[in-house]
Amino acid sequence: MEDRSGLLTTLGRELSEAIEEIVPDATSQDCYDALTEYLNENFKLSDLATLTEEDYKSITRQFCRYFEVDGITAEQIKLGIERTVNNWS
Repeated sequence: MEDRSGLLTTLGRELSEAIEEIVPDATSQDCYDALTEYLNENFKLSDLATLTEEDYKSITRQFCRYFEVDGITAEQIKLGIERTVNNWS
């Protein structure tokens, strides 16, 4: 069974660090909120591990809308999620 709060803490931290160059004041909670506008908030680690390139593009568009910026890249989002998956696998 996953440590849900630990997973979410890691995910939020990794995503906020991945986009901090574009959104320096993004919090872990902001990143979680942006992500769950794309993913069901009950997502699991296995859901993160199986995201496709199209998913990353869609999540990136959602992050850009959420933070009202254009500079976030799919590579940044993928980096944050992959670091989380690697940490929890």
